[in-house]
Amino acid sequence: DGSFDVVKWGRDFVGGDIQSVRQNMELIVDGGVSQVESEDQSKWGWAWQGVGSGKNLVWRSAIGIRADGSMVYVIGDAMSAKSLGDVLVRAGARRAILLDMNSAYANGFLYGPYKGGRKIDPASTRSPERFWIPSERDFIAVYAKSPAAKAD
Repeated sequence: DGSFDVVKWGRDFVGGDIQSVRQNMELIVDGGVSQVESEDQSKWGWAWQGVGSGKNLVWRSAIGIRADGSMVYVIGDAMSAKSLGDVLVRAGARRAILLDMNSAYANGFLYGPYKGGRKIDPASTRSPERFWIPSERDFIAVYAKSPAAKAD
């Protein structure tokens, strides 16, 4: 039906008509509660910017789903896994997963009728042209439903 969801594989997924899947780490938010109890880098990602500094405050991004089915996307600099989980909960996420981290990889862009695309966070380091050429990194694309589209 073109809907978007974030689920825990093997628990929430029961089969059906799937168009695309993005596998990642454990849910950072589950049941509307942050799952971050510690800054365990093996669980929440290694931050090359924080190596040796005793800090793990870096660019991070995540995507989640609210109870009403709407999507929430969070991107920001100087975030710990805990602060990211807390922001997602405050934004109403019922379930959420980590996407990328570190300044070169945590990017979000909007493409539409305007020319060239736009950064979701103007402070992010990459430009919207990043995915107009082949990339060694994976990415997620979410498309708006066409007003003319009809459900089966």
